[in-house]
Amino acid sequence: MEDAISDSSEFSNEKIEALAMAAIHSVLEGRYYSEEEVNGWTTSICECVIAKLAEFSMPFKFMVNCMIIQNTGAGTSSAISEYCDGAVDGSCVARWPLEKDKAKTNLVCTVTVFGAALFKD
Repeated sequence: MEDAISDSSEFSNEKIEALAMAAIHSVLEGRYYSEEEVNGWTTSICECVIAKLAEFSMPFKFMVNCMIIQNTGAGTSSAISEYCDGAVDGSCVARWPLEKDKAKTNLVCTVTVFGAALFKD
């Protein structure tokens, strides 16, 4: 996967979503909601995503946001808004857990990655 991302200077939703899902999975797999641990988990996920993106030296300024909430059965709604150049900038949202894994945890996590293209004069 690393070569596929590093060879491209385009924002790839699929590849970045896969990277974010891997970070979420590594931090939250097998965990149950704990208010005391949420801040540490969100920090770990964001730092992991940013570190992986930095390894690829892509020509973007990345901004990563993570939200973790307790799944109580109620619906959750979130939205993003961006002002960017749709031809070169991008955004990606990764939601966890996947539908098939919802019974294994009481957590819901959403990671948003924004990429603003860097231009050289």
